[in-house]
Amino acid sequence: MAGGGIDEKEGGEVTDGYVQKKNEKYCRRPKTDGDPARGGGAPPHPGSFAVEDLAKTTDRGDAEDGTGEGDAQSNGKKRQTVKRKVVILLGFVGKKYCGMQINVGTPLPTIQAILERALYQSKLISAANYGHPSKISWSNSARTDKGVHSAALAVSVKVELDVQPRKPPAGVPHCTDNDAEIAAAVEAARGQLNERLPQDVRVLDVRRATRVFCAKTNRDSVRYTYVLPSFVLMGRVEAMAAMEGFCRRGDVRGDGKGDGVPVALLKYRLPSAKLEILRKALLLYVGTKSFHNYTPRVKAGDASANRYIMSFRPEDPVVGPDGVEWIPIVTVGQSYMLHQIRKMVAMAADVVRGTLPIEVMAGSFKVESNLSVPTAPSQGLFLDMSFYRGYSKRVDVKLDWGEIEEEEENSDGKDRTDMPALLGREIGGEDVDLKDCLSATDRWLCFRQRYIMSHILEEERIEKNFLNYMYNQDRREDEHKKYTPDIQVIQPEI
Repeated sequence: MAGGGIDEKEGGEVTDGYVQKKNEKYCRRPKTDGDPARGGGAPPHPGSFAVEDLAKTTDRGDAEDGTGEGDAQSNGKKRQTVKRKVVILLGFVGKKYCGMQINVGTPLPTIQAILERALYQSKLISAANYGHPSKISWSNSARTDKGVHSAALAVSVKVELDVQPRKPPAGVPHCTDNDAEIAAAVEAARGQLNERLPQDVRVLDVRRATRVFCAKTNRDSVRYTYVLPSFVLMGRVEAMAAMEGFCRRGDVRGDGKGDGVPVALLKYRLPSAKLEILRKALLLYVGTKSFHNYTPRVKAGDASANRYIMSFRPEDPVVGPDGVEWIPIVTVGQSYMLHQIRKMVAMAADVVRGTLPIEVMAGSFKVESNLSVPTAPSQGLFLDMSFYRGYSKRVDVKLDWGEIEEEEENSDGKDRTDMPALLGREIGGEDVDLKDCLSATDRWLCFRQRYIMSHILEEERIEKNFLNYMYNQDRREDEHKKYTPDIQVIQPEI
């Protein structure tokens, strides 16, 4: 049984750390510190750093045997803590990580493993719970693919705060928290974690949550943004002419210093007519539909393929410091599958380029449809905001980081839930550091602009992932037809 040392065959029911056998009173589960040799159940998750860290002395000063004695003893006195559920608002640049969710056998660490280690080193979780996410009620608001970024991924977890527990008066079964001390300890946790996290992973906020809160199930919706260079939407004939003489032997990375990009691509601006085609194509995704063609390993007719997309639209173009125009594509939905957004963007881009009839895209949601949809680069995708509006209506400590956009709602009567709210007409401007931001919303906006957007633009300048993607797509069309053999490639030029 996860998180416990009680065998299911004994017939006991586990409730909040207690065990009730048949016809017996509740008795506290024996302390095992998660050690299998002492009856502590399963070993730490193999994707966690727990096995590595608990086998040696860490910077939290625990014993080398990893038994967690350093948690209980400090200068001969027992450490006084209270356990409370908190929500961590996390921002990260995903290039160096294999996604958010903790996993086994990944060539790169996961964000969850990095954050869990920081929680342990900050003494916010004990050695006995390190490597056992279920013991601390860990939940992520979303998963992310390898290389995908996030500006506002929420994590709910039960942490230990250095606050003196309050004893209830005689005859009173429970005692209310010392709210001021709890609030101070929660606020201090953000700084403690950021001191131990790499610079490309930042805790933007930490807030109290109810005991039963779950970052995944309490989330109403999630907003993603995909920023796409306008030149990816060029017509195939126009794009091949622009890259003629530049792409050789399938390599478009140039000298690795960002030089040599064709001037025609740098100066390309998407015509308004093509932007309207993109808008109409993205509208086809809105609603509850079967997206089995937009994710691997999901068959047509599977219930898991049905997803509800609330909105999907392009915003006005923005221009980077190097002169490249980018199109922010914003989508809001209840949930998304593996590679789904990247495949949806790739198909819509092919419609705009004129290499795929929009009728094929409209029919891709039918059960009988079986298409091989290309996947756009992960570089341009980031999780923009996790929404908890239903939960926030019921509690005092609200999770309203993204509600800054509500101020614009009445300007034209339209809902601004899916507005970027940050991307200006030009990307760049004055450098603002996270430490100078006083509110969580300001830190979110700053991380979005100064970390994620700057990284996306710089990575494209150096590695030219989108240029490679466009070049390889055109080569594939020369060698064989994409999607299905019976689709006729058309070449409308606008």
